Amino acid sequence: MKIGGVKIINLDSLKGKFDLTEVWENIENGVLLDCQQDFVRQKADLAEPIVKVLEVLDKDRELEELVFSFYQNGNWNLEGLEQVLKPFSGKSKDHKGNHFYSRNKTIIQNFIRQKQIVWDEKKAGFFYLFLLLMLQVRPRAEILNQDILFLERKLEEEKSNRKEERKGFQMYPYASGVLYLKDGKIVNEKGKQFSPEQEQISFFTYTEKLGIIAFTKQGEISDCTEANLKYEIGNKLKEQEEKRIVMAAAYGSIYLLLIKNGQVISNVKDKIDSWKEIQWVGVGLNSLTAIREKNKNLLELGSDNKITEFSNVKAAYTWSEGICRYGILKENGTFIMDDGIQIEGVCAANIEREGYLYATKETLYFRKFGEKKKVKYQTNEGGRITEVWKYHTKIYFLVEEKQINELEIEVFCEEADGFE
Repeated sequence: MKIGGVKIINLDSLKGKFDLTEVWENIENGVLLDCQQDFVRQKADLAEPIVKVLEVLDKDRELEELVFSFYQNGNWNLEGLEQVLKPFSGKSKDHKGNHFYSRNKTIIQNFIRQKQIVWDEKKAGFFYLFLLLMLQVRPRAEILNQDILFLERKLEEEKSNRKEERKGFQMYPYASGVLYLKDGKIVNEKGKQFSPEQEQISFFTYTEKLGIIAFTKQGEISDCTEANLKYEIGNKLKEQEEKRIVMAAAYGSIYLLLIKNGQVISNVKDKIDSWKEIQWVGVGLNSLTAIREKNKNLLELGSDNKITEFSNVKAAYTWSEGICRYGILKENGTFIMDDGIQIEGVCAANIEREGYLYATKETLYFRKFGEKKKVKYQTNEGGRITEVWKYHTKIYFLVEEKQINELEIEVFCEEADGFE
């Protein structure tokens, strides 16, 4: 890690050049973690607890456990926070007898009461990380006003970024099972890992023809992507000012990748250069779709151009095989199908060769093209369904267990009783 152009090789050099803005920029790309892991090997103060926080920031369950003693369900426990910091405050006592927490108590209390920050476990984790960094580099000082203002701005940005973060499907039918993302690794339903051990995967897509196209939390293409495809995508990115990929979608031999600046790259021959300010992309049979940031309206290529009339769209599912079929999931949970039928309260949807698939809370529905009746599948899994796929004779779905806030894979056979 470098600060002000100077390479940080030990804790003393970090203390001498510490700048919160530059240090914070190295959290997401993993550089701060690498630096602190070096400090652990050097047995530097507070390196181990800082590494622990950095390692779980993107792991909901572990992060919830980490902050549990001082933050739960939107509520802060100041006494709990003080107790958590106490073991790390041995070198923070000043000549007046004040420790780090007592010296900065008012600043800490005022900060966590900020109304413009909508707190959650991840933001609580970031604030805890900030306090540990202050203890590491400035244990006997008061928190600087400029640092607290910077952190306030970053946590407000974190709110908007997480709200708009959409990475598409994180589960795909594969051979006789499924591939899905779990704790930063691509695995199948039997737990076999398909991504490199040293990588933390943020999102991926998969087709039988292309194989896995995966990207790390740094937005870089994973080594588990087929070599020729990795080379091809790398060359396309060289032409872009922004290199970081934030979403991927694919079907058959076609892929569509979303760059952080809202532009897209693809291997289709048709021109999509006019697609700008995009926040979501989708690929169906013979069709591409994209959602623009402004008004969240749709763009399409090879699909029914009627879908461009929709706004406030969350996702679109298309299938163009002689007849253009589509399902539009709006932000308010309304699922609109090309034959005009609308369903309210939909939390997940998809489309495939034979018809439409969608879920409301714990119930799955499948309706064939051209038919009014639908098949109902009651899952009884006790959690909200977040993704659905129909593949041959099975329906696959992901369930969000709210109690532990993680995704679990489930397999549900198509055979079910009754039509309605």
